[in-house]
Amino acid sequence: MSGIDLAISKQAIGRHGFIGSLYDIRSDQFEGGNLFNRELASSLISTTDCASSDFYVDENLSQKDTLNKLNIEGSMKLSLMAGLVKVDGSAKYLNQTKTDSQTVRVTLMFNVKTKQQHLQVSMADLYNYFIPDALENPNATHCITGIMWGARVAATFEQALNNSEAAEELQGLLSASLKKATVNVEGQAKLENVEQANSKFRSLKISFSGDVLIDDVPHTVDDVFNIFKKVPSMLKQLNEGKGKQLEFQLYPLKRMAEIFNIIKEIANHMIHSIENVFEEIHRGKRIINDFLAKIEQWKDFISPVWTDVIHMHQRKLVDAEGRTQRDIALLLERIRRGEANENEIIDLLNDFYEKKLCSPKSIDRFLKENARINAKIEALSRFDQMTIEKGLDSGRKEPNLSILLKKMTTIEDLIDKYYDDNIYLLHIAYEWEEKDKQNWYKQLRYFNNLQKMSLKFLLIIGILITITYARCPIAEDSKEILKCVASFQSVLLGAFKQDVEKICDGAADVAACLSTEISECVAEQLGQTAFNKVKQLVENCCPVIDSANCSIHKIASSLGHCFAADSLVTLVNGKQKQIIELQSGDKILAYDDKTNKIIPTNVLTMLDYQPNQYAVFKQLTTISGRQISLTPSHLLPTDIHGYIMAKNVRIGMNIYIINDDGALITETISNVIDIVKQGYVAPLTQQGTLIVNNIAASCYATIDNHNLAHTVLAPMRWWYDLFEEIKESNKIIGIHWFPNILYKMTTFFIPSIIQN
Repeated sequence: MSGIDLAISKQAIGRHGFIGSLYDIRSDQFEGGNLFNRELASSLISTTDCASSDFYVDENLSQKDTLNKLNIEGSMKLSLMAGLVKVDGSAKYLNQTKTDSQTVRVTLMFNVKTKQQHLQVSMADLYNYFIPDALENPNATHCITGIMWGARVAATFEQALNNSEAAEELQGLLSASLKKATVNVEGQAKLENVEQANSKFRSLKISFSGDVLIDDVPHTVDDVFNIFKKVPSMLKQLNEGKGKQLEFQLYPLKRMAEIFNIIKEIANHMIHSIENVFEEIHRGKRIINDFLAKIEQWKDFISPVWTDVIHMHQRKLVDAEGRTQRDIALLLERIRRGEANENEIIDLLNDFYEKKLCSPKSIDRFLKENARINAKIEALSRFDQMTIEKGLDSGRKEPNLSILLKKMTTIEDLIDKYYDDNIYLLHIAYEWEEKDKQNWYKQLRYFNNLQKMSLKFLLIIGILITITYARCPIAEDSKEILKCVASFQSVLLGAFKQDVEKICDGAADVAACLSTEISECVAEQLGQTAFNKVKQLVENCCPVIDSANCSIHKIASSLGHCFAADSLVTLVNGKQKQIIELQSGDKILAYDDKTNKIIPTNVLTMLDYQPNQYAVFKQLTTISGRQISLTPSHLLPTDIHGYIMAKNVRIGMNIYIINDDGALITETISNVIDIVKQGYVAPLTQQGTLIVNNIAASCYATIDNHNLAHTVLAPMRWWYDLFEEIKESNKIIGIHWFPNILYKMTTFFIPSIIQN
């Protein structure tokens, strides 16, 4: 016989029925009708006493374990997990599975059986009570022919702790204490070893659900057992002493399979597979919740963008769980109706493990994608010397606010609060730890040594320091990075104390640092905010032009806007020469803006020559990798906008370059950055233009008009063309006297044409 032809038992799970109630085992739902047209005579129903009681302790580790302890058969377990059956009454605690490892949750369940009722199916008089249409109801497969009465009472003890170790210890102690207690149906209770442990259970939250109405809310373990002792006497007041419905006996309608849809039950191995799906969903939720609990105490030191990603994923998991539950519920009904087969379950399971957000594979992948959070917490913990000693939390680490800044948004905040301290910034790069462990741990050891030596310093690990996947060159000696950071601090501290000399001296050190191989690391990763501030100070650090204390020349005060000293020019013979080595009379390639062709021209002199000073340049890069570094107000020819200043050049604009074949073409700008370099020069040519690093450029700056600047400097070009001043004259350090005088006159008479 198939399962449809046999009498079966189903747990009531808080549901209510009557002898004769119609039931659909495909959806595990009452259909709503009854097999009989009126109340049955008492002679048709036998009632027997079956007094018994038992209880068990459930640690709520998984829904699967809980359902097994309730002796719920496989088909009903799937219906509960899939949400086909909604729990109520004492069964509400079935939804209280632990969601994280830091929560203590233990349920004590007390079961009492009182009476059992059976329908006398074989009695001839029963025929007169049948409703013929009920036997042909396509929405029903069975009817109730027996009911087990009694009560089920559940007390759930719960407490949230700060870590999983403490939770595990308290949960074990509570479970062991409860298991030593015994209660029988007569109402006698024996509470062994519970009283002694009560002191540790006083903070437990107790929720009570059951088939009896209690007068007092329990607050302690003793209160719970006192209520359990009263349950048998309470049942005497319910349904003539029977209590509440615990279990139904279901009998097939007419035992005629052809009247009903063919019902298929799920094979045992499939039941286990689906059970495992729900176990994995709960495990995934617990992992994410534990991850968030770990992050919580470090949230002030971790980017909100990172934590928002975790919270968003947590919400998505809830949605994914609901969709998976609905999919399984619908498929179970279709299989039981004969509209689908078990292959569809296999497909659904495969889809879950490969694609669903709540699958173990997806959870593991998500955690790996966000490993930077764990990396940062681990790095911060290395400098955390605080260990709290609070009862069960002994040994747990938490942020040490004496060395970790909790609230800071700008460099000014740092200087304002800690200007009397030495400040060290540690750059934490996840890629270092992954790809260069030796140097990574060298950095950590160096900082640890600083702490152990008890130096007066403040370790700033917070908003200024971010874990990044950026590609960053790693110095062989960690002290080089710290030296650069100290230079940043010096400039910023000078700004706070309004010490111009300290600003300029420190700015020079920063410039030297940024000219090394670790410049990108320091400037773009460790101190982008600091770099921007220093750059601003660099451009305005000297109150007197050419002051002896001015380490970084304030070039924004003359026509001498320049090219970086490491730039190359092309001689007419095709060879290249460093721009700083040019001499008067050298013949180099230039750009003719009238014909858009390459032409030769003579170098006349240097408008400005500063081989040792540092300056901030605009570094322009084209799509082929060609680069030119020039000061912000220097002019550059473009194909559409004509000559424009470097500070106004934008990504996507086209400039003129010499390609590998020696032809002049236009090429698109792909990147524009600020960069500090040592040395700058401003050559003057007869043509007023030159080719620098195979890129066409003007000789002029400050005046936002190339033709006007070319006209203004015509007397100077004529002078050198006529008298051919000796080559050594262009090696005088500083700004040439002619453009300097011209600049001052222009500033006085027509300042509107000057652009700084």
